[in-house]
Amino acid sequence: MNDLTGLLTATRRVAAQTRDRLAGTMPASATRLVSLHDGDARPIAKGRLGRPVEFGYKAQVVDNDDGVVLDHTVERGAPPDAPQLVPAIERVTRRTRRRPRTVTADRGYTAKPGSRTTCTTSVSAPW
Repeated sequence: MNDLTGLLTATRRVAAQTRDRLAGTMPASATRLVSLHDGDARPIAKGRLGRPVEFGYKAQVVDNDDGVVLDHTVERGAPPDAPQLVPAIERVTRRTRRRPRTVTADRGYTAKPGSRTTCTTSVSAPW
């Protein structure tokens, strides 16, 4: 928000969200404003001790055994991991013209599509 009008609009929105929260209503995560300088940042529930919720974006990084990054995505909010795995493999295959022999991922990628996870999103695709 570079201009004063935008900042005032965002501040009013935060004040309204605060009033709702104090009244016992939780604003929807998908539309909640959590940053005055980055209107697209969203709350991401990670389930970690001491930091159960973080704010920002969710990233997926695909690398090979040598640590070379082959693909990456940055998503607004906290989309589920599982539906992102196949498209990532397809992008790597298209870019490198080779299908990975092995793909490893953390447990978030094995969850049912559409389920919420509390995992980081990284994939290793060795050649």
